[in-house]
Amino acid sequence: MTMIAVRDALLARPPVLDDRLGHGPDNSLLLRHLAALLVIYGHAYALVNPANFARGDLFARLIPQFYSGSIGVCVFFALSGCLITRSWLRNPRIFRFIRARILRIYPAYLVCLLLTVGLIGPLFNELAPINYFEHAQTGKYFARNVDLVGLTYMLPGLFASNPFPYVANGSLWSLALEVRMYLAIAILGVLRVLTWPRVFVVIVLFFTIYSLSGWIETAPQHQDKAALAMLFMMASLAALFASRIPLSTRFLLVLVLLAVASGESFLFVPMTMLALGYFSLWFSWRLPAWKLPWRGDYSYGLFLYGFPVQQMIVATFPSISPLALFAHAVPSSLILAIASWHWVEQPSLRLKQLRSLDPARTPGS
Repeated sequence: MTMIAVRDALLARPPVLDDRLGHGPDNSLLLRHLAALLVIYGHAYALVNPANFARGDLFARLIPQFYSGSIGVCVFFALSGCLITRSWLRNPRIFRFIRARILRIYPAYLVCLLLTVGLIGPLFNELAPINYFEHAQTGKYFARNVDLVGLTYMLPGLFASNPFPYVANGSLWSLALEVRMYLAIAILGVLRVLTWPRVFVVIVLFFTIYSLSGWIETAPQHQDKAALAMLFMMASLAALFASRIPLSTRFLLVLVLLAVASGESFLFVPMTMLALGYFSLWFSWRLPAWKLPWRGDYSYGLFLYGFPVQQMIVATFPSISPLALFAHAVPSSLILAIASWHWVEQPSLRLKQLRSLDPARTPGS
């Protein structure tokens, strides 16, 4: 993609989302990788200096109440909301939908969970291996995290001397929330709400009003989850109304200006997330597609392994700087991500083609 092509695309009459979504190559895969790198970059500061991580993070200095990790997660949720809803609309079969989501999320996640408990846990631990494996928290970590519902983040004795001690993988909270949003789309689909876009608009509107009404009183972690859920639902709306959603550079600039104008009010975070969500759609489907030098989708593996890899590096090099941590963590995480894609994720996704697993399918469908 040349700069001339970018200029021509930006000056041309804006297409609607439906013209580009699912029609030819796009930049969504590139953006997912960039989002994963943002998460690793943000965690580099948080894991080296948890008390003052925002001082070094470039995005935290530019955008109050955000840091690069939260921006990356926003991008993930915006893309997922649009693509997952689009997936249901194209083939509204509950067994197919659930199978596809399980095969995409769980095999790689379970491998990461097993490696965390069985390999990383005893290797980077102040406890003797026998004491570590006999500890009640070790079994509890696996049992509570395996279903992505009642998460726990700490393993006994793990990374005990790190600035962020005992936490094995702090990224899992957003994955658990995303799985819940998949379930919400499945429920709304089965109830046929997604076939009545106006009803869905009312549901999203009420959810947004309810969330914003108690915004100031809620704890920050609940604000984050509510805001991400709103972003996911807004992206789902975009998929429903794809034929009416323009991919407009001017509209993106308007959203950015509105976010800036909201200043220190409670609307700043929702408006900024809305701008990030629209940017994700604009970047993915408005700009000319970049031809990537790789074929696999390593973004999920980068997300899964980035945090524990960074914790291992900090445990090995306690005085490492955030930028050095980022520089070391990216290639290390990428190796694991490549292995995860080629040995776990891609083979699992091939199972989606097995017709016998879908009771809704009929011969010849």
